[in-house]
Parts: sequence; structure tokens; C-alpha cells
Amino acid sequence: MVISGDDAESAEVTELLTQAGLNPRGTLVTIHHVEMKVAKRMAKTGTREVTLVINNRACEGFMGCRKLLPVILPAGCTLTVYGPGYHEVFTGGKKWPS
Repeated sequence: MVISGDDAESAEVTELLTQAGLNPRGTLVTIHHVEMKVAKRMAKTGTREVTLVINNRACEGFMGCRKLLPVILPAGCTLTVYGPGYHEVFTGGKKWPS
């Protein structure tokens, strides 16, 4: 199970973002989101494809999940996210800025 919020996985997401060349000022709210933690697990375990159902849409914005997921997902990996009235497929391997 993956739960949103601040935990040890949040720090691991921050590390992935740093490795991808991002150096945000302060703490990004997105590091606590379930979809970011799932992407981190995919990168760590080599999982190529995951389907995730959440209770919302992937967040928008310059440093939102929609921009960051393709950056932290490894190349060739896909994360499909379903939410209420929402469906999006994120493909990894993008460079920042994407």
C-alpha cells in the first residue's frame, strides 16, 4: 500500500528529483503524492508498467506531478493513473525541463 503524506519515501522522491537535475528551493508538496511514490518504487525495483487508481487527478503546475512523473520514471516505463473522470499515461525518460 502507498499512502500520501510525509514519510521516508518522500525523501527518496526528493533524491530522485535531485538526480534528475532538479534543485527546487524548499520542499515540494509533490514529493508526498502517491503517484510520485509509486514512480519512485518503479525506478527502485525496475518495474516497467503500473496502473494506479487514486482519488484525484495528477496535479498541474510547473513542479506538479504531471511535469515531474515523466522525469523520475525511467525510460521505457509507464505509469497509468486513473482518478474520478480522469485517465492519463505517463512515460518515463524525459529530461528536465520537460
